[in-house]
Amino acid sequence: DFRIATPDSQLAIMEARWGLVPDMGITATLRGLIGLDMAKELTMTARIVSGTEAKDIGLISHVAEEPMVKALALANEIGARSPDAVLAAKRVLNAMVSQPESDTLALEKRWQRRLLLGKNFKIAGKKAKSPELNFVDREFD
Repeated sequence: DFRIATPDSQLAIMEARWGLVPDMGITATLRGLIGLDMAKELTMTARIVSGTEAKDIGLISHVAEEPMVKALALANEIGARSPDAVLAAKRVLNAMVSQPESDTLALEKRWQRRLLLGKNFKIAGKKAKSPELNFVDREFD
């Protein structure tokens, strides 16, 4: 879901150096991350980019001197949210890149209805005043 690299990381789509087209699902992975023009440039040139440049073009989410520390901080931040809302957000956002807009809007509406009726929605509203409250286990799959 998130890609974190050091500033001096080296990333590339190297297949062009060997006379090949990218494989291992890179075409599906790049969709939604970077523009078509940049995907073509990186694929056709096999140019190596640093972590900093990769962040600038949207290939990675974050640049950090210590990626594991950043990843754990992000995981903790997400973990402090309703597990049902996190699941629903991931499902709706993933659908956004693979389904027609009308289907995504319908999915969003279905999830919102489910969440509003859930236990974790009620807890989320109280957590601002009582941070010690814990969410219940995820109610939805």
